[in-house]
Amino acid sequence: MHEKEYNTLITIYIIGPVYLLFLLRVNRTLRENKISQHTRRMVLIVLFAQYNTMVVVRYDTIRGAVHYICTFLTFLKLLLHHGIVSNTLKHESIDFLKPILAFCSVVFMFGFGGLVVFPHDIKNNTVLWTVCCFLEIAALFSLGALDILDIYRVGIQIDS
Repeated sequence: MHEKEYNTLITIYIIGPVYLLFLLRVNRTLRENKISQHTRRMVLIVLFAQYNTMVVVRYDTIRGAVHYICTFLTFLKLLLHHGIVSNTLKHESIDFLKPILAFCSVVFMFGFGGLVVFPHDIKNNTVLWTVCCFLEIAALFSLGALDILDIYRVGIQIDS
């Protein structure tokens, strides 16, 4: 049996914002009139990435290959959502930033995945472990920035 590495209280603090983002994504998907009903249904199914997110957050319980697979699936599903669902409100700077952030997120995540998969003793190499942690955080921040831009767009729509 292994010791727990993460605090349950932190998991609880993460659940609220994660589900608020889930509701935002569902709202955006349902309001998008440029995609067909079939595509909309498929995107809503993809949004059940929230289950994968909870597996990722509970790393102290679920480890190894399952954790990495769920991390990859969460990342992939959220990128698919952002790629398929666009807003009818056009905004030049946001429309320019979103593909750049998505690309950066993919590059950072592939770098992180490459470091995790190939070197077996990565935790013993402080330089590689630091780079790995940086890449993971950068990938998540750039992916999260896509949701921030969506929140900004919703604010613009509300003000209009």
